[in-house]
Amino acid sequence: MMDVLFRKAEMSDIKQLVSMRIAYLIEDLGEEAVYQARNLEQELTAFFHTHLNEDMDAFVAEYNGEIISTSFTAYYFRLPHPDFLKGTAGVPINGYTKPEFRKMGLAGSLLKMSAEYAKKKGIELLNMEVTKKGLPVSKEIGFREINYTPVQMILKE
Repeated sequence: MMDVLFRKAEMSDIKQLVSMRIAYLIEDLGEEAVYQARNLEQELTAFFHTHLNEDMDAFVAEYNGEIISTSFTAYYFRLPHPDFLKGTAGVPINGYTKPEFRKMGLAGSLLKMSAEYAKKKGIELLNMEVTKKGLPVSKEIGFREINYTPVQMILKE
């Protein structure tokens, strides 16, 4: 078994976090779409400098000093509800594992670590969108399907 270190990301990880996010986007959207986005690398770097360990946390799996898997959770507020009276919520987003390290349980371990950390931080609710492939992993750690269909509206000029 490989010696993988699971930990919360630090500011010194930003360069690798940016690389992992770009790799995820290339797989999801295709190279052309990613490379046509102006200043993506700079925007991601600025984003992490502003939000990492503030209103967003990242958890990483590291092997031989290299980040091989990531899990991000952004935090926000919702109106209080009987199940989450303080209205504190989070959304795990875009977990990514390098192809050669997949099918080893890294993503599930990081997602579980992220959920445990959020709970200790006082977050009451985690919501996320998952692919069909990711649904079993999510259910294993306690997520459940809900009766709502996610929709989105992209607001940009």
